[in-house]
Amino acid sequence: MLDAQKLADANATYRPYFQESLAGQSRTLELAQMVESTGAEEEYHFTDELGLPVEFTGSGEMQELKAEAFHIKNKDWSNIVRVHKNEIQDDKTNIVLPRLDNAATTYPRHMRKILIELLLNGFTLNGYDGVPFIGATHPTKDGTQSNYTNLALDPTNFDLAVKAFLGRTDFHGEILDVSPTHLTVGPALRSAAQAIVKASLTTNGGTNTNFGYVELRVEPRITGNQWFLTDESREIKPFILQERQAPQVGDLKQLKAGSPWYVIETDARYNVGFGLWHLIQGCQP
Repeated sequence: MLDAQKLADANATYRPYFQESLAGQSRTLELAQMVESTGAEEEYHFTDELGLPVEFTGSGEMQELKAEAFHIKNKDWSNIVRVHKNEIQDDKTNIVLPRLDNAATTYPRHMRKILIELLLNGFTLNGYDGVPFIGATHPTKDGTQSNYTNLALDPTNFDLAVKAFLGRTDFHGEILDVSPTHLTVGPALRSAAQAIVKASLTTNGGTNTNFGYVELRVEPRITGNQWFLTDESREIKPFILQERQAPQVGDLKQLKAGSPWYVIETDARYNVGFGLWHLIQGCQP
């Protein structure tokens, strides 16, 4: 059994190290708008945030907007680091601290994991307007609008997807001036994507007009042939990363009475959710 002073000394070393390590880990995800949460869940009232201003006539009439409430509930997450009593007794900080550093990296990695899972589920899960986030039936004033195709990734279909993106309109049919900045694929489409946006010449030796048009992102968790165009140039993003409590670290605790193992528990509260569908074009062949 360790004496109280040994535990106190270890905690005085371990806790600040974890926080310093965490501070060096970016929890900002390019696809997602970071939102600080203040409760168990947050309610978002989406409208045509990207729509153009309208003339104010003084008549008291405002532009008709389709506003819907969308809730994102925070979830509790935790991870532990195991430390043997001998490592504490013998001041083996050189062995323990790398484990704490690794624990700090797991939270940004986990945030990206659940974000990519949500991205892939966007073809079936509903967004704020009550239809699949990536789908062909987003309601407008006079009909529907699509941010979905079932086309395989090749130069012709890439051009078609960009054209659809550039032609996207708000609820009232006004052009939104959105433009894709990123192409996201999985490893299966890495070579095809590189040929489209990172090669200066086409396979026939001609000039590749899409060279450098968007940034390429390869996500290992996309295991199929899905591909996505996104506009990430704004503060508003296609997704939301909602954080109620940043990752934090607790004190050393004995795993159970008589055990030589102690644990350091880390925990956080956050979740991801859908943002504006106007900023993404999803393709699932």
